[in-house]
Amino acid sequence: LHYECENGSSTDIMSLLLDAFPEAVMENDDKGRTALHCLCLKRTLVEKEHNAMEDKIPEVAHEAGNLQFSSSSCPSFKVVSLLLERYPSAVTKKDDEGNTPIDYWNEHNSPEYDESVAAILYRIENLHDNNLDQSMALQIVEEFVNIGWWAGVALAFDFFPSTAQSLEDIPSSALSSLLSMLGQRCNILTMWNLIINRQDI
Repeated sequence: LHYECENGSSTDIMSLLLDAFPEAVMENDDKGRTALHCLCLKRTLVEKEHNAMEDKIPEVAHEAGNLQFSSSSCPSFKVVSLLLERYPSAVTKKDDEGNTPIDYWNEHNSPEYDESVAAILYRIENLHDNNLDQSMALQIVEEFVNIGWWAGVALAFDFFPSTAQSLEDIPSSALSSLLSMLGQRCNILTMWNLIINRQDI
């Protein structure tokens, strides 16, 4: 899983790996990195070639040390969201050098490549802040809704179950579909907070 994350992989392959080895998303490699670390690293081809050269011919690699690496190939939204859905706490984990996946992202990627990817990484990190207030949590929910990341909405509700009550204005005709979607991802407490004030259902 870590190899595929670092070297680029399709959503289908990632899904297969996570289905076959669900615990792999929480494992660390020999550098203390989670799969999310490796995905946020996502080295460019130029970097990979340089690193390979460094292993084989250190002298040549040193001479090429000033080479400007090409723009990073940003990991896809689907793959990033897949890892976060399986292990949202990964955003807070530090490798052996004290770096989180966000640190890797800031070093190797640029937000303009895909603002949605940056948004979900930063917002899931925000949800782990014990000082996060209700209004900010609601803002994160709205941002996930605008992106269309419903699994992220479910995660936000699980972190802040009371925010689910903010959906009390949703029409009953649309609520069944929403409950069906959230029921596959949210815990019981979150679902209870969603329906507690909706006696119409």
